[in-house]
Amino acid sequence: MNKSVYLVLAIFLTMVFVSCVYRNKADLVTPADMNACENTGVTYSVTAQILDINCNDCHDATSQEGGIVLDNYNDVKSIVDTGLLSCVINHNSGCSKMPQFRAKLDDCTISKIENWILNGAKND
Repeated sequence: MNKSVYLVLAIFLTMVFVSCVYRNKADLVTPADMNACENTGVTYSVTAQILDINCNDCHDATSQEGGIVLDNYNDVKSIVDTGLLSCVINHNSGCSKMPQFRAKLDDCTISKIENWILNGAKND
């Protein structure tokens, strides 16, 4: 065989071996992992961020749609204590569906808010 064939073969084999990297199971991300929802230990700051993105266009101190303000802890906590926040984000019967004119929040986002509420809706 001529030198160029050996060179091509050597390059090919090097590429094959370099591309095969051993990974342990913990390093692999499966499609199921990508869909996992981390909803434990949710703090008010996480909940406030969700509310800011999804609710505060209509429910900040300036807009106050329906007399509801969700841009500070005290007002959010008062809505939580009545059960209204949970009712509207879950689209329960008898409650306005929020966010209005948009799709229902995804299950993971709702789960995060619900987890925060179930853990005492603390100002953390």
